[in-house]
Amino acid sequence: MNFFVAIEETISETFQIDANNPKEALELVIKKYKNSEFIVENGCVISKKIAIIDNNSDNTDWIEF
Repeated sequence: MNFFVAIEETISETFQIDANNPKEALELVIKKYKNSEFIVENGCVISKKIAIIDNNSDNTDWIEF
């Protein structure tokens, strides 16, 4: 019997940015992220989930680990 295993990680990191208001801060951080100036490091995992996907089932239960 074959199974597929799905793994989902949520990573997070805080960055500091100088801006005149929240809208400008959001625009700047998106631009810097797209230009690879802000990179979230892999070591900053805040949650992990795993699911075993059965080919015969439509239901997938995610389990935090």
